Amino acid sequence: MTNIVLLEYLSAKHTKSEGQEQSLLKEGLRMANNLILDFKKNPEVKKIIVVRNKGLRCKELKKVLYLKTNSKFNLENFSRSIKKYNPKVIVIAPENNFLLLNIITKLNKLGLNVINSNSKSLKIFSSKINTSIELSKKKIPCIETYKNINEIKEKKSKFIIKPIVSCGSENTYIVKNFMELETKLKEIDFPYIIQKYRKNQTGSFSMLCHNGNNLLLSCNEQLINIKNNNLKQVGIIAGGYEKYRKEFQKLANQLTDKYKGLLGYVGVDVLLHNNIWKIIEVNLRFTSSYNALKKAYGVDRINEIINFYCNKKINKNKLVKEIKKVKLIF
Repeated sequence: MTNIVLLEYLSAKHTKSEGQEQSLLKEGLRMANNLILDFKKNPEVKKIIVVRNKGLRCKELKKVLYLKTNSKFNLENFSRSIKKYNPKVIVIAPENNFLLLNIITKLNKLGLNVINSNSKSLKIFSSKINTSIELSKKKIPCIETYKNINEIKEKKSKFIIKPIVSCGSENTYIVKNFMELETKLKEIDFPYIIQKYRKNQTGSFSMLCHNGNNLLLSCNEQLINIKNNNLKQVGIIAGGYEKYRKEFQKLANQLTDKYKGLLGYVGVDVLLHNNIWKIIEVNLRFTSSYNALKKAYGVDRINEIINFYCNKKINKNKLVKEIKKVKLIF
């Protein structure tokens, strides 16, 4: 039997926050609570150790042990307190300031068995510019990305400005033309990338990865809202883009073939451009789509994920016969 440690960083370190971080905390808690219930039901799981701030609600459940922390959450102390369980560790954290990469790197050095993608993959996909450069080198379809304004030759377009490293739609702006782009960039106080704005279909897919293999879990439509020149993803329709499964599977195969260090649950954001699905971002962690997975694809799909984290085996034989489109608002 397996002991699982679930470290959802924002709910472990919880401090009073507003805006984007509060929204991320809420979504992280929802994801963690769903994972707790799903792991709890699996007979292969002996105990789930959940790292959670003492100021947040902890529902008492059989097989669930809460490791209560405060805002000064310390990874060394955390490591010492869980080693006796010889657990497999799942980390969920935002990419901001390379947080996910830094946590996983440190936990690996502390000798914990972390079930996440390797450091090389995290360094690439935590950065939007590294993602674009790497995928272009490997000839995997991706959205063209610029590090600075001087690289842009075609200027008759709307543009998107994003942080190089961020989570969700944080600090994502749309400008109407090149002149507005020049003006807006003078106001930006963070490292950024620029992409052309295309009013096309946006979607995502999730998959399990291991040693160059993958299991495509879900094909989702993204729900986007634009207000006051800010672009924000506000939700998804899980199962909404099943008609594009073959195209998403091709991208999934290209990613896992070229990046064999991808491990566990991976979420990929995509955009349809000139009738070709292209990658926007690759998230090497559980994403919000997990919260709608059971309703859209059924409990067997959840069991495939839980079983993978227990024994690192991907079962590619089962197909979901009935798929519901499930709307999830973040």
